[in-house]
Amino acid sequence: MFGQTQNVAAAVATYTSNARFNTRHCMGLALQLQHAAPADLSPDEKKALDALVARAREVDEVRKARARMSAPALRGPRQALVTAWSSIQTALGAFAALPADAESRVEAASLQSALFPEGLEFLSLDALALRGHSRLLRERMTEEGLRPRLAALVHAEFLSTLDQAFSTLGDQLGVAGASAPLPPRRALADAAARFSFAVGAYARALALHLDDTDEVGLARFVTALTPIDRVRITRSGTSTDAELEEDEEFDEEEPTEDPGSDPATPAVPGEVPFGPGHPDYPFTE
Repeated sequence: MFGQTQNVAAAVATYTSNARFNTRHCMGLALQLQHAAPADLSPDEKKALDALVARAREVDEVRKARARMSAPALRGPRQALVTAWSSIQTALGAFAALPADAESRVEAASLQSALFPEGLEFLSLDALALRGHSRLLRERMTEEGLRPRLAALVHAEFLSTLDQAFSTLGDQLGVAGASAPLPPRRALADAAARFSFAVGAYARALALHLDDTDEVGLARFVTALTPIDRVRITRSGTSTDAELEEDEEFDEEEPTEDPGSDPATPAVPGEVPFGPGHPDYPFTE
């Protein structure tokens, strides 16, 4: 009898105590717990299980929002805006290089001087800073009457491509009006903590009427919660911030560069380096 009581106490303590989970496992674990749930769940147990699944969905929503801001997700939209600006600058440069008696030469040189007084240096900014600089530059084009002059000189597709790239990067960065709000930095850790609490609450609901003399009831309790054993984080560490551990999941391995190559040198003619020190660097430290 004493041994059975010990077994029940140990099982309850194991599953109702605080547990940590990798956020990549939260929804999978929630679905496994749904599948392993007893057929005779009480209303309170079902309510706790439903809350657990809802918390797992919250974790996934934060992960999706974070993924939109990851370096791989920003790389394409950022490079599209870089290409749009560099194409306009190249087109103006071509007109400005025409013979001295060409009508378009003076106009191109004037626009080039107004829009790109420092050349294309701003294209090496990180994605958020590049979008901000582009916003100011596009506002100047409208306020100073540069846009119609530019449209009259270069093909209209240059400007439409610029507008589209600007809008797309804004959506990706979460700064456009139609974008979903971005989660704060600790949102993933907070969502993971709420999920962990929901798992414990579900276990406590299952244990509420557990009788230490009922082996069938103990088997029901343990079977319903066994999926937790496969994914709970058991290793100890100095940090309790789950977000610090999750950051690496959004970092993709970058290709190894030739030690003798210059990171500031474009890999393709006309391509501008992605950011300080590395062509794929997404943010300024």
